[in-house]
Amino acid sequence: MKTRDAAWNRGPIARRGASRLRPANRGYALLVVFTVLTLVMAFSAANLRQLSSMKREIQLIERRQMLKFSPSSLAIGRSAAATNGGVQIGPLPASPAAAPPP
Repeated sequence: MKTRDAAWNRGPIARRGASRLRPANRGYALLVVFTVLTLVMAFSAANLRQLSSMKREIQLIERRQMLKFSPSSLAIGRSAAATNGGVQIGPLPASPAAAPPP
């Protein structure tokens, strides 16, 4: 009955060594692991760079909105309406009933 290989017939010590990778195969496995690790690190660095760029852009947009909608810029818009030929740039003025008489 020849169903098992020759390493099986030599005992447990020979069988243990037969299942291990050869040194050349271990070298390729190490190369693959390093390659995958390098790719992961490259993608992480690119993502961090893009994230910081997006954070700066959001801060810039927020700063522009704060300048646009701040109370001091609304007052400037009302005074500019008088010099722009009556064209209103800011929010609508208060109702005529609340305005003082001329």
